Amino acid sequence: MRISDDTSGGRWFILRTSGGNTLPLITSLCEAGHDAWSPAHTLRRGVKAATPSGTREIEVRLPILPTFAFIRATVRDLDREAQLSDLVAMGRQSPSPFPPFSVFHHAGRAPMIHESEIAGLRQEETDKAALIQAIRSAETHAEAEAIRIAAIKSASARRRAEAAAAREERRVCRQLVR
Repeated sequence: MRISDDTSGGRWFILRTSGGNTLPLITSLCEAGHDAWSPAHTLRRGVKAATPSGTREIEVRLPILPTFAFIRATVRDLDREAQLSDLVAMGRQSPSPFPPFSVFHHAGRAPMIHESEIAGLRQEETDKAALIQAIRSAETHAEAEAIRIAAIKSASARRRAEAAAAREERRVCRQLVR
């Protein structure tokens, strides 16, 4: 989730939180008027249900990089320390309108990263969104499964998924013959 899709430049502070609070933190920061972002994707899962097949598919939105969130720096480097102290104070508020978080520090300082440094994460988020959209628009379950398998990056994982799909297809055929 993000307020702005501006990828032309800018700098970001890195925030840390617990894995389960990553997306709620981004949501609450955006609602408070900050430009915050964390790469996320939608995962389809099968859960037990009272349906003829015994399962149903649900979609769950999960962070690609759990525990990491990014908040755009709104001021130039001259006021960096002032904005950093504001972020630290936001994280320490009690009670806080935000889930617990801290500003990421490395080697004793809070690094600011450039937009180009998170371009790969933005691309990964876009790719995963396109994949889930293609799966949603598939006409049949078999077509959706073929799209999912084709998107698997590891060759060995793709072979295992193809073998599992073939086993499932044979099982269904055997049941139809009986």
